[in-house]
Formats: sequence, C-alpha cells, structure tokens
Amino acid sequence: MTIAPERPPETIDFPPVAPPPKPFIPEYALAMSGTKRITVTLPTEQVELMRQYTTNISGFVADAVSEHIRSWNRSRALAEYQEQHGPFTEDERAAARARLNRVYVPDEEDSK
Repeated sequence: MTIAPERPPETIDFPPVAPPPKPFIPEYALAMSGTKRITVTLPTEQVELMRQYTTNISGFVADAVSEHIRSWNRSRALAEYQEQHGPFTEDERAAARARLNRVYVPDEEDSK
C-alpha cells in the first residue's frame, strides 16, 4: 500500500466536483411554501442528535436539504465556470482560501 505524503494546507488540491443532478434548482424554489409529506429513514443517532437541537424535525430536515441543494448549485456553477475559463490558478485558490479564512474564524471549541 502506498501512502501519499502529507502536504501543507496551502497546497491542498480540491477534489474534482461532480455536477449535481439535473435540473438546476433555482434559489427561489428553496423557499417555496408548498409542502409534501414523505417518509425518511435516518440512523437513530442522527435523530437523537436532531432532537437535542429542535422539536421541529421536518424543519430541520428541510433546512438541511435546502443547504445541500445550494451546495449542488455552487458546485455546478464552479464546474461550469471552469469549463468556460479553465481550472482555477493557484493564486485564485489562495485568494479564495484567504477570503474564507476571513469569513470563518474557528473558536476554541472548533479546534478541539
């Protein structure tokens, strides 16, 4: 078994982005008020953790699904951009990491 050498964080390569399933779901659709009852099976541990945070399990799951769809949309937009303009340069990646680091500053709890 070959183990890849560790690289410092500034040289992390982003994994290839798989395009999300089509069709593209517009952001406004995420806030639509219509609902449909479905059955979802989740691991017991996840349900127990959700109940520690909320009594509105449906709302919690709906928020998670909305965030996942937004993530798909971002991934798709990035993939389409790179198809049109080529891969991001290392300078562009470094600038994006620096911007994210300014937005998200981990506190002591995150570093444990």
